[in-house]
Amino acid sequence: MLVDVSELMNDDDFAQPFVVKRPTTTLANHGVASTAYREINLIGIVQPATAQEIAMLPEGERSSEIMNFWCTQELFPGDGKEITGDIAIFGGTKYVVIKSTRWGDVGSGYFKSTAKAVTL
Repeated sequence: MLVDVSELMNDDDFAQPFVVKRPTTTLANHGVASTAYREINLIGIVQPATAQEIAMLPEGERSSEIMNFWCTQELFPGDGKEITGDIAIFGGTKYVVIKSTRWGDVGSGYFKSTAKAVTL
């Protein structure tokens, strides 16, 4: 059984604010698709990924700039092709979410989202 530490996700001693830009696709006239981003201000724990976590990622996703974002709201990864993942902005760096995992029970749990640094 996992220990419920969800209250730490909003604790000032552990958590830090970051911004998430969630892409949404809209269709304009004549079916032309465009992407707009909705900003979400979140608070959570942000940590660099460990060497073991980086090694577990697929070959094309591995880099030294991988961060874990722990928060009560799920961040969504893209598929690497057509669907763009959420973009987390922390410390002036943009990270695209590549993996998200639920921890704890539904409603009282939290999410661990792994993201890699990108230049957009």
